[in-house]
Amino acid sequence: MVRFGFNVGKADKVASAELANMIMKRARISDFMIGNIDVEDRESIVEVHKDVALKVINAMKGADLKGKKVEITPVKRK
Repeated sequence: MVRFGFNVGKADKVASAELANMIMKRARISDFMIGNIDVEDRESIVEVHKDVALKVINAMKGADLKGKKVEITPVKRK
């Protein structure tokens, strides 16, 4: 799995299901390609299968969720 940081979170009233649905729709991937989703106050961490990581990055370009432009960045493991 590859971890990505998204600049939306609880402060934006975003739920993990909304984030997962947006990723599945835009990247055209199935739900089993998405792992854990951790929605924090100002950001969210989403795990996706390594085989679709580049597809997710490309699909999220220009995306918005609840009126906020979504930015995605890779997150390194601790």
